[in-house]
Amino acid sequence: MRHMGKPGENLGLVCPAQHKEEPGALVTDRMAGHKAVSAYDVNSLFPLYLDDPLLGRTPNLAPGLLARLGEAHGREPSPEELLGYVYAILYSRPYRERYREQLSRGFPRVPLTRDGVLFANLAVLGAELIDLHLLRSPCLALPGSRLEPQGSGTLGSGKRWWEYHPDEGRVYVNPEGQFFDGIPPAVWAYRIGGYPVLDRWLAARAGRTLRKEEQETFVKTVAALTRTLEIERRIAEVYEGVAGGRVV
Repeated sequence: MRHMGKPGENLGLVCPAQHKEEPGALVTDRMAGHKAVSAYDVNSLFPLYLDDPLLGRTPNLAPGLLARLGEAHGREPSPEELLGYVYAILYSRPYRERYREQLSRGFPRVPLTRDGVLFANLAVLGAELIDLHLLRSPCLALPGSRLEPQGSGTLGSGKRWWEYHPDEGRVYVNPEGQFFDGIPPAVWAYRIGGYPVLDRWLAARAGRTLRKEEQETFVKTVAALTRTLEIERRIAEVYEGVAGGRVV
C-alpha cells in the first residue's frame, strides 16, 4: 500500500484471491479499503509502479514481459496499456464464466493474445473502464441523473429507508420524496464483487445530508455504470478472438 501514497500518482489493481460471491475487480489511484471488492475476502493490491529507494520508480511487471509482447505485436506496450488490457479481461463476462471455479479459489491465468490488434482494442476498452471507475472520464461531465425535487438532500435512515422504482428509473431516498432519477434497472442492480454499487453507496451515507459534491459523485457513478455495461458488451465481442486465438 505504501506505493499508493500520493493520490493520482499511481494506479493499482484491487481484487481478492478468492471469491465467495461474484468475481470482481477494481482499480484505484489511492489507498483502498481491505474489503473494497468482497464483503468476505480481503483484497490484494497490485500497484502498477513500485517506489524503490535504490531503483526509483519501476513497473511492477514480470521481467521481460513487455519485450515479449513487443516481439509478438511488433510494438512494445506501455505498463498502462497492459493494465488496461488486464482490466478489460477481468470485466469480460465470457472470461468470468469460463474461469468461475478458478476465480473462486485463486488468481487464474490472464490470456495474453499474440494478436496486436486484439490487444490494442482491449487495452483501449480497459483504459476507458479505468477512467470511468475513477470517475475521471470526460463522458461523465453531463450525467443523465439528478436529485429532484429541491430539498434538504438528507438521506433517510433505518432499515430499507430507500425505495427503488424500476418502472420510473428512480430511487427515493427520504420521506420528503426526493429521488435520483435516470437509473435503469440493470444499472441499479449492477454489482462489483460482493456489492451492489449504488445501494451500497447510499447505505454507507444513511442519515447524512449530501453535499453538492456527493450528489455529483452519485450521479457520475450512475453514468459510469451505464457506460460500463456498454463497454462490457464490446469486451465480450472482442474477447472471443482472444479465447479462440494464440497466446503469448
